[in-house]
Amino acid sequence: MKKIQLLFKKCIQDSQDYGSDNEHMISRIFYEVDGVDYECNVRQPYGESFSFDEDPIEVEAPKELGKKINYGQFRDEVENYYKQIVGSSGRGINIQGGTNIRMQNNTFEMEYRTEIDEAGYSGGW
Repeated sequence: MKKIQLLFKKCIQDSQDYGSDNEHMISRIFYEVDGVDYECNVRQPYGESFSFDEDPIEVEAPKELGKKINYGQFRDEVENYYKQIVGSSGRGINIQGGTNIRMQNNTFEMEYRTEIDEAGYSGGW
């Protein structure tokens, strides 16, 4: 099974409302694959039926990596990286039990290395 090394470098939290009836998040993640820099958008849809700490976030993968990476594993690692920075277990902004917290334009530089399977080696569908 072939593996791809990911090096997450930085997160820019463009906007996040936490614990409100209109909770949402939009941010960008910067990372490296095979020495090439990429970025992806991550978001949590608006709405009271979503919980940032419990529900998955949406992750866009760059089109140029679409046929190279296992998207499911990539999405999980991006979410893991983001939630290491912001949330109830976050090292950058640790939020527990708060309501109606609004954050904008926060930049976090934190490296996180991991590996995922190449596309076609998922063992799934």
